[in-house]
Amino acid sequence: MSTLGDLQRSLTRYGMSSYLILGNIGNVINIFVFCQKEHRKNSCSLYLLIASFINIFIINYGIIPTLYSLDYPNPELYSITFCKLRLYLLHSALMISRSLVVLACMDRCALSSASQHIRSYCKRKIAVRLIICVIFAG
Repeated sequence: MSTLGDLQRSLTRYGMSSYLILGNIGNVINIFVFCQKEHRKNSCSLYLLIASFINIFIINYGIIPTLYSLDYPNPELYSITFCKLRLYLLHSALMISRSLVVLACMDRCALSSASQHIRSYCKRKIAVRLIICVIFAG
């Protein structure tokens, strides 16, 4: 029975460490790409840039406490406030990130529309307003 627990701890330690490292590297690369001059004017890039920042928060705030609890007492067991706050922030951030990706898809769909009225929604000003709405709704 202890070998199964050891296997689970090893998979958590090395698997989640890999997710942490590769996820942060990938999101930092996204941030560098979407901050380039030719992408800064694009409303879709703005959605994906903010989603990358939120994903960095999700990865670090979700995985680091789990890795910490492998060797030290789990803070969630001793602080009900930390437990509830962590889960709320993670779920809210996940929903915000997903919503931003959906908005980026809708932005690209609107941009490819034959209607000039629908294409007019693909502006950075509208994207900023929608991002603020999504963040406060999340």
